[in-house]
Amino acid sequence: MEAARKFLSALAFGTVSYWLKTDMQDDIRSTLARLAELKKGMMEEITERSEDE
Repeated sequence: MEAARKFLSALAFGTVSYWLKTDMQDDIRSTLARLAELKKGMMEEITERSEDE
């Protein structure tokens, strides 16, 4: 489960870093919401795979 937490932290950090680098032109909330939508299902896979560790 630690690997899943690190993965999501890195994803969020990278997204926010990019947003700051581009002068915060986009609405970060909509970007994060879209990423969460895209990641649905992926979290179940990550959780299942991390339980095997």
